[in-house]
Amino acid sequence: MVVRVVDHWVVLMGGGPWLNGWCAVVRDWCVIKVVVGGGGSGGECRNRGSERGLVACLSRRGGRRMWWSGGQVLAGLVVKCWWSGGGDERLGDALYALRRAVRDPGNVLQSWDPTLVNPCTWFHVTCDHLNRVTRLDLGNAKLSGKLVPDLGKLHHLQYLELYTNIFVGQIPEEFGGLNSLFSLDLFHNNLTGPIPSSLSNLSNLKFLRLNDNKLTGRIPRELTKLQNLKILNVSNNNLCGTIPTSGPLYKFTEESFVNNPRLEGPELIGFVRYDSGRECN
Repeated sequence: MVVRVVDHWVVLMGGGPWLNGWCAVVRDWCVIKVVVGGGGSGGECRNRGSERGLVACLSRRGGRRMWWSGGQVLAGLVVKCWWSGGGDERLGDALYALRRAVRDPGNVLQSWDPTLVNPCTWFHVTCDHLNRVTRLDLGNAKLSGKLVPDLGKLHHLQYLELYTNIFVGQIPEEFGGLNSLFSLDLFHNNLTGPIPSSLSNLSNLKFLRLNDNKLTGRIPRELTKLQNLKILNVSNNNLCGTIPTSGPLYKFTEESFVNNPRLEGPELIGFVRYDSGRECN
């Protein structure tokens, strides 16, 4: 019997009446799937909290005698669920919250099955070698509904591509927790409300495209802290106030801000205050 550990997977391969399978974590469940005798028998066992119950389940499903001896023992071999130290076993929950919240007429999210081991097998989701979600590519997917704050839990996400859909409501403040993010593309939706100042926490952000929505309020001065920002586009919204010109924002041309009828133009230090006192919401 050979055990191979890959991230939070335990892969079993054995001789004789051979057995293989895997152990993983889905949410806070321990899940083990076993196949015995060339795939002719076997099944999947889930358990929350009781290792003994999981072993009993495996004994029934696998058709082999299994017993308890201070751990989960399978054919004389201790098997355990190896929990990911980064808490990424809950990434499926964060993504599945989006699926529950949106309408998906094209069944783009059909593969997002919460009973699968992790979201890395879902279409439009990309993971790194540690099974951490790094990309979410749902541009031009005809999705409608509200963005969910749960996506802010994807702390290793580098690309959040939700452009050209029919998303409504506000950009969640929780998106400011995506501290690995390089690209945030929410353009061509129907998003309303302010640009969250929490986006200033995205120190790795290079591309911020929020154009062609219905955003209101001021451009947060806090965005001047985004020293790595290469592209900014907030055009075709209903923003107001003046444009902060310090930090990286000074290098962006008028094209980044056009077609905001209430936007008064670049802030002129010493002449036009950022908070000039005019109503802006």
